[in-house]
Amino acid sequence: MESVHVVLVYSLREQKLVDLQEFDNDHDAHVAYVALEREHLFDSDVEIVLVAADSIDTIKATHGSYFDEDISLESLGLRELLAQ
Repeated sequence: MESVHVVLVYSLREQKLVDLQEFDNDHDAHVAYVALEREHLFDSDVEIVLVAADSIDTIKATHGSYFDEDISLESLGLRELLAQ
């Protein structure tokens, strides 16, 4: 079974998901996660989460608090993920 690996960047100040990056493998996802953690090391208003699941729908179900329906799917690249 294939997995989708996703790095979520959530702004606590704005109370919204500000970035979502999808990866086909855990190595690339981990590298991106570490880079974002370093970038936001001293920013307590940003939460960075690395998750993996069988689909983006599962991630939305298990981590629903990060997703705001007002954010356009295109702005996060989700339209392509949901079409799969």
